[in-house]
Amino acid sequence: MEKWYAVQTFTNQEEKVREKIIELGIINVAVPTIEEVTIKNGKEKIKTIKKYPNYVFFKAEMTAQIWHKIKDIQEVMWFTNVDAIPAPLTDEEVLKLQLEENSQRT
Repeated sequence: MEKWYAVQTFTNQEEKVREKIIELGIINVAVPTIEEVTIKNGKEKIKTIKKYPNYVFFKAEMTAQIWHKIKDIQEVMWFTNVDAIPAPLTDEEVLKLQLEENSQRT
């Protein structure tokens, strides 16, 4: 059964990790962002900000093979885990993080 997981990345490497996870065949990958509108010198500017910097979320059936491939991505620091085993996010966390709405499918 597929569940949502989170990995921590090095600073500003979220998009690179997202792309590498997609290359592994995982289609539900999220880097949640929000758009912030600022006005400077009378001009409106839209800036995209990461809601959870340094984190990439993905939905997959966790196997030893997937676990090793993702943790071997150079820009990945570690999984969120329990006793060194990747721990899936709870249903409540998935709802709070709005992952289903923010996942980018290929």
